[in-house]
Amino acid sequence: PIFYDLKIDQVNELYNSGYRIFIGGNTSTYLTSLLPFFENHPDAVLLSLTSSSATLNNRENKNVYRLTPPDN
Repeated sequence: PIFYDLKIDQVNELYNSGYRIFIGGNTSTYLTSLLPFFENHPDAVLLSLTSSSATLNNRENKNVYRLTPPDN
């Protein structure tokens, strides 16, 4: 599903319905709030189209893909 401002319980509901590929998390702040979910669900993948904060560069999460280069 493509989303812009889903709450984490809505993401959980979609996950529990069988969705594993998500497109959204398009601001760095919103993406940061979603990271714990994707760290705990390694079979789910998030494509973030526009998050660009350099603070997200050093992370362990390998199933979140940012398609915009960092700010710095």
